[in-house]
Amino acid sequence: MGKIRFYLGMVLVLGVLWMVLNEGVSLARFVAGCLLGVLALYITDQFLLFYRYRDAYRIPLLWLAGYFLFLVVQIYLAGFSTMRMILTGKINPDLVEIQTDIKNEFLVCLLANSITLTPGTVTVDMSGRKLTVLWIDCSTKDPAAAGELIKGKLEKRILGG
Repeated sequence: MGKIRFYLGMVLVLGVLWMVLNEGVSLARFVAGCLLGVLALYITDQFLLFYRYRDAYRIPLLWLAGYFLFLVVQIYLAGFSTMRMILTGKINPDLVEIQTDIKNEFLVCLLANSITLTPGTVTVDMSGRKLTVLWIDCSTKDPAAAGELIKGKLEKRILGG
């Protein structure tokens, strides 16, 4: 029963995501998204993953929804900060290497993508738990201090803090 509920939840999320990507809300788009979601889950389960999808990516849907809302807020806050830096001409772009405390490879990837989605930062390389980030406001090259400024809130949220 848990397996069916997991896949049903994933299909529903993919259906909603399909409507968002198509920029319209309709029953036909939702059904099309759900059908494409079933197809995508089947293909990845059968041909692309070493483990079953459910075992490889065990993330609670409520947590994922909460993280998404948190990330949207962080994107807006960083967007206003980045606009202010650009308009005042006070930018100092540079590459910095930061370490993460996250051990799960999927969650490290989630962190790297979250950093990239946040205006002013782009993850250009990921090697294990080390991320190389292009940062528009490089106020320090110290990996610990830079890491706290770039990934601090995101990493704490992913780790459950």
